[in-house]
Amino acid sequence: MYTIKTPEYESMLRNCYSVLQPLFICGGPGIGKSAIPRQVFRQVAADEGRIFREWADLMLVEKVECVKNPEKYWIFADMRTSQMDTTSLTGIPNMANTEMLENIPYSWVVYFTHPDSRGCIFFDEINLAAPIVQSITYSAIHDRVISDRRLGPKVYVFAAGNRAQDKAHTFDMPLPLRDRFAEAEVSIDDQAWLKWAAKSGINSHLTAFINWKPANLYNADTVKSEKPSTPRGVERASRLLRDMRIEDFEDNDSSSPNQDKIHMLVSISCGESFATEFQAYCKVYRQLDWNAIIANPQSVNGMSLDKQYAVSAGIADRFTRTTDDKLRVKLLDVADVLREDFATFSYRMMMGNDREKFKALMVKLGRASTFAKKYAKFLLDNVN
Repeated sequence: MYTIKTPEYESMLRNCYSVLQPLFICGGPGIGKSAIPRQVFRQVAADEGRIFREWADLMLVEKVECVKNPEKYWIFADMRTSQMDTTSLTGIPNMANTEMLENIPYSWVVYFTHPDSRGCIFFDEINLAAPIVQSITYSAIHDRVISDRRLGPKVYVFAAGNRAQDKAHTFDMPLPLRDRFAEAEVSIDDQAWLKWAAKSGINSHLTAFINWKPANLYNADTVKSEKPSTPRGVERASRLLRDMRIEDFEDNDSSSPNQDKIHMLVSISCGESFATEFQAYCKVYRQLDWNAIIANPQSVNGMSLDKQYAVSAGIADRFTRTTDDKLRVKLLDVADVLREDFATFSYRMMMGNDREKFKALMVKLGRASTFAKKYAKFLLDNVN
């Protein structure tokens, strides 16, 4: 199967959507097979002037509104094929009609079969479904018909699933079904993930750790018995560490009940081997003397590589937490003497997803011109 990286997945999805070509994507767990389409189609909805909604997030009254006014919305419907049965697409027979047997469709089918509807039907985990369930998707994928109703002319259908080696108890997809799809296998691109992490507010220390040791981003193909690390797991760890400061947990404070808290939270999210290595990163970070670094920014150039990774994250972490503009300027002074790739990492994390707010802050601090000259070329995905 043709293999692509995550940035190519976005491009491929847009190309297939433009001509309504069904696409099947397979790949390891937690790498973004379903998260990336949500990002792509949220932007598609905005480009088409529609309100993006996920069907699974809607209350009943909101679903009724979408069905009544389909011209307003762009619906993303994640249909977990592994949880379907044979009535999930065909509907339930209407036994009250004695003249002609017809099925009562589900509400999402009513929406997607309206001529004015726009959106996508995503058959996720399609190869985890039993063959008899997979077979009911044929008409939707090839004939664009569900429950004896034709899909709207702007409705897209695609699917995703795991690989056989992922131990996900997959079923072989019948060749006639596979032949109805374009297909590709998606794999991790750690640099693309780092850019996404900066925009998505992922913990700066977790992000710096992955920047330092990118092999830890995804190890599901190599670990056997313990919990593997995946991008989804790192995001989960970031949520758990949200309000914590690494410097608040001292290695030598054996009396503290929180001594192993970071290790515990990262372990349950990404596995113990990931957590142990991240703990080593945290130890390096705690050894940094920030008063000395701020007083003498040039001192970072003589530091070991592991400490420079930690400094690059610490700059971003402290910059985003403080409201003291004087401290922010001093932190920028430190960033500007870092090696170019470390400085770019720090600025990307500081910028996050609010480009305009960051640009206004750089103007306020009198650093806009310096920033633009030195780093805009490296942050073209963030800066016009």
